[in-house]
Amino acid sequence: MTAANASIVALGPADLNSLIEHFIASAAQSGRNGDPVNSPYGRDYVFEEEKARETRLSAWGKATTEAGWRRSWGLRGADRIIGHVELHAGRLPTGLHRCTVGLAVERDYRREGFGRALMQTCIDWAREQPSIVWIDLGVFANNSGAVRLYKSLGFSEVGTTQDRFRVDGQSITDISMTLRV
Repeated sequence: MTAANASIVALGPADLNSLIEHFIASAAQSGRNGDPVNSPYGRDYVFEEEKARETRLSAWGKATTEAGWRRSWGLRGADRIIGHVELHAGRLPTGLHRCTVGLAVERDYRREGFGRALMQTCIDWAREQPSIVWIDLGVFANNSGAVRLYKSLGFSEVGTTQDRFRVDGQSITDISMTLRV
């Protein structure tokens, strides 16, 4: 797939089924077939589709001045979402100047600039929001490609937590990064 065949779109309720399918496909690739572990959920985790739907439907409707807001963009391939990026706020009103980003691009579409394009889309959007000052993220230390991407976009490492997660028996070190927008 090339950039000419894919597009990044803001996601809404009509996209939920495709987004959920992407979540499942992307999680199934984590730590398998040469991929680094990139999800805190192990092989035995049961994905709660209905909860994921409810969370997004509720959070997408909130203003960025409300706790729990969320915005999502999808990388749409020929017939489905093959990558996504999400920004979301925490639950406390005192932390609404910060948001957290999550990104996933399915294996067959990596290393083509799609992750960068998705991240740039959400960074540009955040810069237009007067209430947002910082974007935070966590990235697993073993995911060197993602670490390089985030650093190249201007994210700074602010801390490391050894043994933050244990996924399928593997100890995972988590790197915290942030970007002032």
